[in-house]
Amino acid sequence: MKNIAVIATAITYSLIRKNFAGVQKCCAENDCNVFAFVCERHFEAENLHDIGEYEIYKLPDFRQFDGVIVVCSTIFDTATLNDIFHRINEAGIPGVALEQQLPELYGVCIDNKPAMKDIVLHLIDHHGFRRINFITGLAGNIEATDRFAAYKEALAERGIPFDERRVFVGNYLRESGEAAADAFLHSELPFPEAIVASNDHMALGAYSVLTRHGLRVPEDVAITGFDNDFEAIYRIPGITSVERMQEKQGYLACRALLDGTAAKSRGQTLRIQTQSIFRESCGCKSSDEISDIEFRKLHFALADINDRFTTETRSMAIELTAVDSFERLKDVIKIFLPNIPCDLFNLYLFDSVLKDAPLDIERTDMLHFIHTPAYVRGNCTLLIGYEDGTFTEDVPGDLYAFIDDAAEKTGKGSSYILSPIHFRNALFGYCIIGNSTFPLESEQYYSWVMNIGNAVETIIRQRLMKQMIKKLDSMWCYDGLTSVYNRIGFKKYGSRVWDESISNGASAMLLFVDMDGLKHINDEFGHDEGDRCIKALAAILMQVRKHGEAVMRYGGDEFVFIASGADQAYADQCIKSIKQAMEQFNATSGLPYKLSASIGLHILFPHPNDLLDNAIDAADQKMYAEKKEKRERLSQSS
Repeated sequence: MKNIAVIATAITYSLIRKNFAGVQKCCAENDCNVFAFVCERHFEAENLHDIGEYEIYKLPDFRQFDGVIVVCSTIFDTATLNDIFHRINEAGIPGVALEQQLPELYGVCIDNKPAMKDIVLHLIDHHGFRRINFITGLAGNIEATDRFAAYKEALAERGIPFDERRVFVGNYLRESGEAAADAFLHSELPFPEAIVASNDHMALGAYSVLTRHGLRVPEDVAITGFDNDFEAIYRIPGITSVERMQEKQGYLACRALLDGTAAKSRGQTLRIQTQSIFRESCGCKSSDEISDIEFRKLHFALADINDRFTTETRSMAIELTAVDSFERLKDVIKIFLPNIPCDLFNLYLFDSVLKDAPLDIERTDMLHFIHTPAYVRGNCTLLIGYEDGTFTEDVPGDLYAFIDDAAEKTGKGSSYILSPIHFRNALFGYCIIGNSTFPLESEQYYSWVMNIGNAVETIIRQRLMKQMIKKLDSMWCYDGLTSVYNRIGFKKYGSRVWDESISNGASAMLLFVDMDGLKHINDEFGHDEGDRCIKALAAILMQVRKHGEAVMRYGGDEFVFIASGADQAYADQCIKSIKQAMEQFNATSGLPYKLSASIGLHILFPHPNDLLDNAIDAADQKMYAEKKEKRERLSQSS
């Protein structure tokens, strides 16, 4: 069984959906699988979310496919498109470019210029308009360039001077049509008699703004679009537009791959003619025969779909706000996934996302460890899969194995849509939904997928926050020189040993250890040597602890050692071990001075009202008594 890849953006848009429907129809007739790699965003270079969306195009290994269809007009980043074309050529497989002519690929293009020119000439010749404004598509887009050129050619042929002040650079989105209408309303030029938009979305956006300002269409200003979308057809007044035959375009592109035309005719282009459709928005009587019953059926069918999926998506988003682990994420998906019409759903996450990653506390970007993977086999885990009513969890695997399996299956071809799972520009993985109308019928699917990406980011952020708190706690609670507890750390952790003695009715043993002769070492050999001795003594105390005892650097050369449930014998053994370790250090260090310490021992059975600080003071007094005795012995011997 053959596999065909489709690369596109915004598959819920009617024109892209029609393209994909044509590909699906051709694949179904020929028992082929189709894999659509899609996202829901146009590209803005400064928008990190868009950058994350476009990561889906790096995913496919085109060597696994028998052909690729690229809907070029939907991908607005030239570098991304060039990378896709390069990888198709490297894979050595045939490719079809929709709306772009390339020497290395076969092209299937809509003939944009004749239809757009026809509309502009119709406004001039049939309606007598001469003040005609234009809303372009995205700058650099091949379709936008052709349609703008057609507008200028029509003006030139009728002797109407071109005035770039009557042009607004849009981006195909409805919002840019609204912005264009607002700009035209506030222009210093006489208001246009007609506004020509490069697509229906922008035409409808302009219509909304103009009518809110009390202008009538077409009585005060005519409006035209391009693409013949659902809303353009059924709007009152109906929008003059162009039927592009996108389903036919997708079908012919797929057929060219399967019958060998795309491989044999690289660099050639098949052009599909368009048809201008004149309606009330330019002042014509519509030739459409619109059934009121058909419209109501379509309207309420779409409303039902949107209402259903909006409710599902909202409920899922609420549940995902409480997700704090991947196990909990799977639990939420299990609740909502059975309500989604599909034969299959697989959620793959990169192993670098699933495993605990080391935290660089100096970095302000908490997701810095998430690098876009090299997309090689074996770097993913199927976190959760759903097929035939059965869930699969935590299975090593990836897209590439999935495609290999799909190629080996026989029978009716399947349709798979792949979308990125990400947060801003940090890519976490991807999902596959199979034989589903959900991504095609409702934009809620992409909200659904985005909610999963946000939940994964929350899990990672909470995990990293825990690491950060642990690291900050370590920095806050430990002495920088010796790595034993400082006073803050001892108050937190040493108190636990003290409280354990109280709750168990057990003894508490405290050793107050004070180094002998530190001033002499600092004065004679320098403070670095003094620090060496302090660290050596701390290491000895940490070496002696065996059963959860806590060690604190109490002052410059003073340490406190606390243990729960220790008797005199254990205390004597601890002191003996400390002294033996100091003797071992002196025997092997080769230093011109000796490491020595005075130790005060205090054992008690603390009561709930007893204070740890008082016990430390008692041990300190006993240490001071030992130090005083040492001095007296030294004085007597001298």
